[in-house]
Amino acid sequence: MKDNETTKKENIDLIMKWIEAANEHDVKKIAATLHEDYEYDFSNTLYKGKDNAIKSWTAFLEGIPDMKFEVQQIIAEGEFVVARLRMTGTQTGPLVFEGFDNSNKPIPASNKKIDVPTCSVYHIKDGKILKLIRYWDSATMLRQVS
Repeated sequence: MKDNETTKKENIDLIMKWIEAANEHDVKKIAATLHEDYEYDFSNTLYKGKDNAIKSWTAFLEGIPDMKFEVQQIIAEGEFVVARLRMTGTQTGPLVFEGFDNSNKPIPASNKKIDVPTCSVYHIKDGKILKLIRYWDSATMLRQVS
């Protein structure tokens, strides 16, 4: 049986691998970190499955192809990791939020920079990300791209 410190380190390593894959814009590597029963809770929208994750990331990266996460703080306890991140990039393509109500239309490319604080809560199970709950300042981002 693993001790608590080993579990914390392994869980943080998994999240750092996820962040690295996101920063590389490698949706296959992102998907490799996800549990078969993966769920994503983003702005009061819940959707499930690796396929939805790949679809969402692909659409998001088309809008902000130079998106990067910078880790500000990361904390692990038991099956959970919380990461406070800074997301930066330039919105050079249409911004689509997969998983949102279909009435949302893509935000046309603005060619403007974004710099948005985010916080992610990751639930880890069997060495994979079972659930990601993301909180971010969408009002700041929308103001930056308009």
